[in-house]
Amino acid sequence: MSQGDVCDIHRVRRQRLSHTPLLGLNRAPLVVGRTVNLQKEILPVSSTKLKSTFFQRDNNTCFYGQCLYCKSEEDGVCADGEMLEGAVVLWLPRQWTFYKKHRSPWQRTYKEGKVARWEYDDTYCDTVRAVAPYDSGPRLLDLLDAVVVDYLIGNADRHHYETFANATDSMIIMLDNAKSFGNYYHDEKSILTPIKQCCLLRRTTWDRLQLLKDGVLSNVLKGILEADPLAPILIEPHLKALDRRLEHLLQELHSCVEQKSEQKVFV
Repeated sequence: MSQGDVCDIHRVRRQRLSHTPLLGLNRAPLVVGRTVNLQKEILPVSSTKLKSTFFQRDNNTCFYGQCLYCKSEEDGVCADGEMLEGAVVLWLPRQWTFYKKHRSPWQRTYKEGKVARWEYDDTYCDTVRAVAPYDSGPRLLDLLDAVVVDYLIGNADRHHYETFANATDSMIIMLDNAKSFGNYYHDEKSILTPIKQCCLLRRTTWDRLQLLKDGVLSNVLKGILEADPLAPILIEPHLKALDRRLEHLLQELHSCVEQKSEQKVFV
């Protein structure tokens, strides 16, 4: 999507690639920012259906594409003439593109006045851990790793997650990360609820977080993103928010250690 009044979703996708390896979590598709020529690079290789969504507005090439919310020209995005910022996402080989979608046990209700059980039941994690696939294997730990990243970037919208359909005990794949880096003054503490309730995390994730505290996270990420063709990807307030949220996260994990012990919290 274009920079401006809409959301800079392509920039969100780009920075997400940088976050996951920093935390030792290589679970997001490879992404690079790029400015593309819609007339020369996109239209010639578009399907008939996609082409039908293109239109002109004020001498700019626009389109609204194919998605759940893409209905008409009102939902469209316009290039500056023919040039539009975007994110190029690496597609995996065909045998690995069959995904299985799973509902997150910590999904929000998205209904006004109705709260999910996890929002009022502090023992909810015990219920989750009693049922498959969270009663054994890496799935719960994968989810908690995702919580770490989601809290740092402010993504409170992971209502579903994906795994590879043709792999036993597949890791979680972080495909949908668009609702991130909104208000850099607001820290959505409810995202941390799974960690507060479960008091559990991979030791490797904990060790990596220790290396990134005291401003290291923002400094390293800033350096990585400076190499992107669309730099700057994140503005300074977002970088400061990352360091602040990391401190909150570490405080929450320290509380877990005080309640249980380091051996029980980090596995």
